[in-house]
Amino acid sequence: MFKGENLQYLRRLHGYSQEKLAKLLYTSVENVRLYEANEKEPDFQIVNRLRLLFYVRGRYFYRKQLVDRYKSEKRKQEPIDITHSSKRITNISKAQTETLYIEYLDSFVNYLTKDLEVPLEPIFALKEQASQTLKNSTMSREERIRYIASLARKEIGLKEESNRRLLFFLEKSGIFIFEKMLEDAREAYSLWVEGSRPYIFLRKYGDSAGWRNFDLAHELGHLLLHHHIEFSTISEEKYEELEEEANRFALHFLLPEEEFMRDMRSVLDWTDPDAYVNMKRKWDVSLYWLGYRAFESGLITAEEYRQFYQTMRQRGYWEWEPLDEMHLLQQPQKMLAIFEFVFNEDLVDFATMLEEEWLFELEFLAKITGIDAHFFNRYMLEKPRFMQEKRIVPFTRMNNRYS
Repeated sequence: MFKGENLQYLRRLHGYSQEKLAKLLYTSVENVRLYEANEKEPDFQIVNRLRLLFYVRGRYFYRKQLVDRYKSEKRKQEPIDITHSSKRITNISKAQTETLYIEYLDSFVNYLTKDLEVPLEPIFALKEQASQTLKNSTMSREERIRYIASLARKEIGLKEESNRRLLFFLEKSGIFIFEKMLEDAREAYSLWVEGSRPYIFLRKYGDSAGWRNFDLAHELGHLLLHHHIEFSTISEEKYEELEEEANRFALHFLLPEEEFMRDMRSVLDWTDPDAYVNMKRKWDVSLYWLGYRAFESGLITAEEYRQFYQTMRQRGYWEWEPLDEMHLLQQPQKMLAIFEFVFNEDLVDFATMLEEEWLFELEFLAKITGIDAHFFNRYMLEKPRFMQEKRIVPFTRMNNRYS
């Protein structure tokens, strides 16, 4: 029997209204409503259009999906709340789409990692240390932010005078990072699922390496400073305050005070963005944020910063900055490492996963994970003989498998 709830799930996951789906299916809105309510069985033509539209197997609509099976017990009782995200989503439809996307992705991660043992990851201890600092310290709020940023840099393992491979170190610390493909690109955001798995979602396209590093540091700030806050319940003024806190965290995290002050001595004209190019080469941070850091540190006046800002605009540096073509954009690797391990170690059979269990096509897998479909082609053809170099953490089997 056709399961209308599966259709409704996919429709909302892709951000379609019933009206839009009806147009794509060349049918009426009333028919879509009846399909989803299990009051009418769609004919073969409609099911085939649905299969092609959403990149799933036809059987997907006739079986209970594995999303529910691989939810944790806590998440079955308390669904994911997107309001704890660092980016406010006021549109109900958009919030619903994002929530379903994270629900699906988190269940899929549970499925892939159910038989893996992972070494203790620093992000959890760091979160606890940050919470204790925010609650119990006698320092001012600003001093606490600076202290937590300094602590995070040390615990995550960044070198003293470099932000190279920041994304790698964040993934290694225990954060799951994805490039968002399912919906149109929007700003990066982050959240903790059940307080026990941190996610950061990035734009798939349009970033430079310098801006991506700032986005990562900004979202790390939210994960450590604001994980207890429901963003949908706060005022616009409070929201802007929290965003500014995450910005300041990112600046102190990426550009430690002592090293930044020393580097600024070599900048001949603090109002000229091009004078910061060597600092950009060293820190992998955009010229915009280097200038803002100089202003925030009190090194340049408000008038000098306005001149710096205007020069950025005049030279078209909002679209492109010097060195952007030389610094390669870091891309998430953690899920690639997990896929390689579970497929090569026979913990998961790739064909069975697609055809018998999750019932989606390769294109759907690419969309949900943000990973190029070409990565999976090797598993479609034949099993690779050798595992590639481990990218993130040394995964090992658990002693007992369970289903």
